Amino acid sequence: MMSTLKLSLFCLFMLILHGNWMYAQNLDISILKDIHLKRNHGWDPFFRHLSNSVLPLTLAIPIGVYGYEKGISNTADAKRRGTEMLAVAMATVALSQSLKWTLNRPRPYEKYTYLQPVYLADDPSFPSGHTASAFALATSATLIWPKWYVGIPAYVWAGSVGYSRMHLGLHYPSDVLAGALLGTGTAFLGHYLNKKWFRPKVQKQEVLF
Repeated sequence: MMSTLKLSLFCLFMLILHGNWMYAQNLDISILKDIHLKRNHGWDPFFRHLSNSVLPLTLAIPIGVYGYEKGISNTADAKRRGTEMLAVAMATVALSQSLKWTLNRPRPYEKYTYLQPVYLADDPSFPSGHTASAFALATSATLIWPKWYVGIPAYVWAGSVGYSRMHLGLHYPSDVLAGALLGTGTAFLGHYLNKKWFRPKVQKQEVLF
């Protein structure tokens, strides 16, 4: 309960950009300590598998959507859904990795040696790439199919991935928040560009033929 309250306060703090950096940094590690050091170790395998689910799902779902709709619908409009999702996934990875290596923020366990990461990572901390990709996939799917039975499980999964990165001791809360914003923003941009550049052409062709 206390961890949830602290996380909510921290997110609000980040959004309104109020206060000083030292306080934000202290709150960052305070939330991580509450989540990571007080965790139930029995959940470690589950959250590790949850984190590991990001890459296969990010690849399998867009490719599956493209293949299914190519075979069933066989229209340009339908096939662009899978293409949009895959393009968003690739753009999210490219942006998150570019930011990681540009900002080069050390992992929390590199600075705070009392942390006990479940495993070690070989890239910088900010932003969380797993969280970015998870939220990109969840947002992309929800924008394409705006149904509650798509959005709710998609965002529960994405949010759980974000939490898993802190549970495992691999990311600060600010890394996770930044990843969620990056993935969501990239998905919205990809959906907008897809509609703006391609959807009108598809509709025109359908009218003509």
